[in-house]
Amino acid sequence: MIEVLDNAHSLLIFYIIRHIAIVLIFLIAIDFFWKKQDFKFSYAVIRYIVLANWVLNLMLTLFRIDEFTSFINRATGPYWWAYLIMLICSFALPILLFHKKIGRNKWPLLVITFLSTFALTFELFVILLTALHHGFSAGSTIPSYINYLFLRPLIMTSFLVGIDVLFLRNKSKVKAAQAMTEEVLDGE
Repeated sequence: MIEVLDNAHSLLIFYIIRHIAIVLIFLIAIDFFWKKQDFKFSYAVIRYIVLANWVLNLMLTLFRIDEFTSFINRATGPYWWAYLIMLICSFALPILLFHKKIGRNKWPLLVITFLSTFALTFELFVILLTALHHGFSAGSTIPSYINYLFLRPLIMTSFLVGIDVLFLRNKSKVKAAQAMTEEVLDGE
């Protein structure tokens, strides 16, 4: 059971969680420029993805006793402050998304999403910046990281926007049909 949870969590982290903050930034930018569309569904999907990651993190930390004890040993060592920040960002902040007002607002969602994926996102930015600064294998490293940082989030954002547009068109068709039936009933 733990192996299945661990595999699901590693797939979730590799394909979705690492990019969710950038996806949310893209989505907020699209929401800023496209005033006619409402992206509540996309924000809700991102909220539930972060909460699913939180649940999986919590379950895997509690059920793997050997890693839990090593985590406790590292957290009481010389770099306890870094583990405390990681603990707060990974386990305490996503709990705020259960609150309706906080979870449905895009700005707290962005802050909580970025801070909960801080270690993964920060690691990629540090690798990219050091590769740019020192010029280490610039021909192969930088394009792959730019592809990794922006292409996948752009694809995921396009998918979420597409779903929202399809739902909006269905809602507008339903509203138009309701308006037509009301006109027909009022005319009789």
